[in-house]
Amino acid sequence: MSTTLGASLNSVWNRYSDSAPSDASVELDVGVVRWSVAESSAADLKEGIASRTADDGPARTMASWEHDTSAVVAKAMHRKIAARFSKKAKDGIATEVFVLETIPRKN
Repeated sequence: MSTTLGASLNSVWNRYSDSAPSDASVELDVGVVRWSVAESSAADLKEGIASRTADDGPARTMASWEHDTSAVVAKAMHRKIAARFSKKAKDGIATEVFVLETIPRKN
C-alpha cells in the first residue's frame, strides 16, 4: 500500500515541479499517513511552484498542492482526511502528515 501511495504522491509532485524526489518515504500508521522528503526536495517544490508561468498550464499554488495531495491520500486509503499539516524539518527531513477520519464502530 505504501509503495502505491508513494507513487501516486510522486505523480502529483511531478505536476508541480520538474522531478519527484527519489528519497521520499511513506509511513502508514493507525489513522495517520506520513510522507517524508528531504528538506532540499521540499524547497525545490516550492521554487518550482513559484517559478511557473501562465504558459506552463493551469495555475499551481501551495493551496492546490495541499488539496491534490490530500485527495490522493483519501482515494488510496478509502477514507476522508480529517486534518493535514506539515511538520517542521528535523534532521533535514520535511514531513507531511495526513490524519484520516475515524471509522465509527458498530455496537
